[in-house]
Amino acid sequence: MRAHRERVAQRQVGLATLQVAERVGARAIALTRAAAKREALLDRGAAAVIVTGTEDVVDRTFTLDEIVKAHRHLESNAQVGKIVVAV
Repeated sequence: MRAHRERVAQRQVGLATLQVAERVGARAIALTRAAAKREALLDRGAAAVIVTGTEDVVDRTFTLDEIVKAHRHLESNAQVGKIVVAV
C-alpha cells in the first residue's frame, strides 16, 4: 500500500507541476521512463516529453545513521541520480 501511495503522490506532483507551469506561462518539459506515458503528459500540458527508457540511477546509498551526511550530499548538488537511505 505504501509503494502505491508513493507512486500516486509522484504522479500528482508531476501533474500539479504541469498545471502550475501552464498557469504562470512557463514551458514545461516532462521526463518519463515509459513511452506509453508520452501522449498523456502532452495532453496534460507538457510542451515536450523526454522518454529515457531507463531505470533510476542511484548516486549513493547512506545508512539511517548517516542521514545528516546524506542531506549534505543532496544540498551540495554533487549527486547524479537518486540518493538512497537504507533503513
